[in-house]
Amino acid sequence: MLRPAIMFAPIRQQAARTFSVARAVRYSSSDSKSTVLDKVAEVFREQSHAPAHETSIGKRPAAEIEAGFSDLSTQERYRPFMNTTVIRPHEFHPNARRWRDKQWPSTPNVGPAYKDAVTLDAFHQLELDPMDFAATPTVLNKFMTTMGKIEPRFVTNLTRKNQRRLGKAIRRSRMMGIIPSFSLRKKHIANPAALGFAEYQ
Repeated sequence: MLRPAIMFAPIRQQAARTFSVARAVRYSSSDSKSTVLDKVAEVFREQSHAPAHETSIGKRPAAEIEAGFSDLSTQERYRPFMNTTVIRPHEFHPNARRWRDKQWPSTPNVGPAYKDAVTLDAFHQLELDPMDFAATPTVLNKFMTTMGKIEPRFVTNLTRKNQRRLGKAIRRSRMMGIIPSFSLRKKHIANPAALGFAEYQ
């Protein structure tokens, strides 16, 4: 939505040109206020009753007027300040007042379908239960980040059942104190040299 000041700018300019060519209102210091106001009202009355072809706005072709408004539609749009809105200091910056297209959230990553997961899940292929590895941090750390977070299913490629049981095994191992809660022990990292641990290079 365009601001009213921008939208009606061409009309204001043409109105200023129209009244600039109108006859000047001449008055002397002896004229009273009512006399001056009557003269000004007469000028406006003459302009309002004048034919369209005699005014500068009427002389402009309709296509030219429409072109002016189409140029305004391509200009950058700004959000107006509302009377009932609380304005924060950073909202006075021009970048904060521009209209922006709505940024739709990206589609979340999901794990593979069941028919694909059964071919990628090593636990399913070997008929193993992830809960049996709660005391084996070397296996559990393969499914965790360096900050100790459990990898999502679209990374582990496990079935939904094995993903749940793997998370349960990792949490159980943490409660038993076998693996840390917010990191990985260096000796359990698959490739310590890739993470910058010089003593394991």
